[in-house]
Order: sequence, then C-alpha cells, then structure tokens
Amino acid sequence: MRLFFYSEDLTYPFDEGIKKTAKNIIQTLMLNNDVVSCSKYGMNNATLNQSVIRTNKFFLNIKLFKLINSHKPKCIIYLPSSSATFPSFFRLKVLRLFYSNAKIIMIILQPKYLSLFKLKLISIFKFYPDIALTPSSTVEKQFKSYQINVKFIPLFTNINNFSPVNNIKINRLRERFGIPSDKFIITHIGHINSGRNLEALIPLQSEGNQVVIVSSSSTPDDSPKDPQLKSKLLNNGILILDYYIKDIHSIYHLSDLYIFPVISEGGCIGLPLTILEAIACNTLVLTTNYASIKRIFKGSHKFLIISDHENFHHEVKKIKISNKNYSIDGQSIINKINNKFESRLKNAIR
Repeated sequence: MRLFFYSEDLTYPFDEGIKKTAKNIIQTLMLNNDVVSCSKYGMNNATLNQSVIRTNKFFLNIKLFKLINSHKPKCIIYLPSSSATFPSFFRLKVLRLFYSNAKIIMIILQPKYLSLFKLKLISIFKFYPDIALTPSSTVEKQFKSYQINVKFIPLFTNINNFSPVNNIKINRLRERFGIPSDKFIITHIGHINSGRNLEALIPLQSEGNQVVIVSSSSTPDDSPKDPQLKSKLLNNGILILDYYIKDIHSIYHLSDLYIFPVISEGGCIGLPLTILEAIACNTLVLTTNYASIKRIFKGSHKFLIISDHENFHHEVKKIKISNKNYSIDGQSIINKINNKFESRLKNAIR
C-alpha cells in the first residue's frame, strides 16, 4: 500500500518522545508498505525514505504538493510535532486538498486545549481527519467531544534495541558514565524543565541513593530547558548527563530503578516511551499515575510501581528493604504492547 507520512521535525538525533514515535511509526509502516516520509526539519534520510521540504507554516508549497501527488498515497498520515493545535488542523486540511483521494490520519501524542472559537472554525471548515490515533486518554476524550473519529493506540518499542544485560556489564557501564558502583542508582531520562516535576527527585538523593538524569538534546520550543532548575538539581547532588547518548539502553541497564515523576500531561507524550524501554530492559519502574499508564498496565505488576510523587521516598525505601530480585520478562510484556500497536495501526490505514 502507498502511504505518505509527514511530521515537522525529524531532526537527528531521535532522542525525544515525539521524534522517536514518528521514527518508530515510519519503520513499522515500511515493513509491509511503500512509504514516503517528509519533514520540514532534518536531513534527507534514505533509511526512512525521508525528504526535507522547507515549507511555510501552512504547508503551502509546490514541492510538497508534487511529492504527494507523484506518490499517489492511499493514506496520508500526519503526526504534528506541536500536537493538536489549531495550525495543525489547518495543515491537515491542506494535506487533504493536496490529494483528496487519500484517507487522512492524524496522530496526536499529547493534549492541547483549543478555544471555542477555534473549535467552531475547525468544525465549519471541516479540518477533521478521517481518523485520529492517540496514546492519550485525554486526547481521546477531547476528540470524541469534537465529534472526531478517534482510536486509542499504544506506542512501539524496538526490543532489539532495548533488552536485558548481565551484572558484569552493569558495573562497566557505571564506570563509563562516572556513576558510583556502590550506590542505589535511580535514573530519569527527559527534558530538564518545570513541566516534568524533577524537583520531586531531590529527596531521593540521600541514604545511599544516586539520582541520575539524562537530559534530551532535543527540547520543544514551548517547553525550553530551565537553567535554574538544572543548577538546583546539581547543587543537591543529582548527576546530570546533558548530552546525547546513542546507546541510551545503557542507562536502563546500569539502573537499579527507573523513575518517572511527571504529573502534567503537557510534560510528556501520553504514553512515556522511557517507561516502555525500561521495562523491555527488565528495569524496575516507579512512576506517577501519569496519563495512560494505568490503562496500558492494568492491575498490579511487580515490574511497575505507581505512586504519588510525594511517596516516592517511601517507595524507594520499601524497594531497597525488600531486597527482592525483581526478575521480569520485560520483552514479553513489551511484545504484547507492540502487537496491539501494530494491529491498530494496520486497521487505521485500511
């Protein structure tokens, strides 16, 4: 099947949730389809069959029009980097006008809130997709209220890139990153900004713990890095690795615990990829009840502890006191989620 995929930012490196999701979707689609992908930012990439076209903010560009029409796709799939903003709906309409024979699919990873006036314009001018896909229960609820055909979809994790390692390699990895081998290592991967509730990690930097934050090199314009927050974290003993790590799975491998403190849904995509990646590496996860996590991981799981961030310190103590071997089959768990993702994506493009 011929498919056309567009997302504004496919800039290397793919070390941020929206870009990683876009890449995972393209690669999944390419397994059984003829896919052309395109972006405004990045470089031409043969692996993703990606072209870069410097469009204006409304997508009014003859090169983009010709690229879509030359491919004659059955489906046009649009994953806006800015999520469901009013301009994103407008750009979706332009893509429909460029090639009216295609089914239009919109993928929204986190919620944005629109005024009643903008919602009215979207309705009047029919800026809707044929179907929207989202890993966010909030977006799902929003879109249903907008009368948009929307389906919930989990996200994909490449288990070839994220898998367990033995204890010998863990010690070597800690030495490589300058992380003490005699500490209980608690890690978090993501942007250093106010939206991620990182101050909740400061109380954990005690009692033999070492908190390590790996900061993404890609930071959204609407949520920039916070130098004051970074200084506060450093001054409290937290170790920050503020550079791109290609083999990011190494961070999960060297961790005793992966922690996710985010509360606000604007702080991350609806289903955090880092939680899925950590589980695939058999790393225990402590997280807030964020967005769609409980929906994906129903019931109780020994590999995932959901708690209020104010109880994190207590939960870490319990984990250390129990001294249990949290042996899990993370690959099997993630495989099931991947299968749901692939099935629902396949159904959407039919």
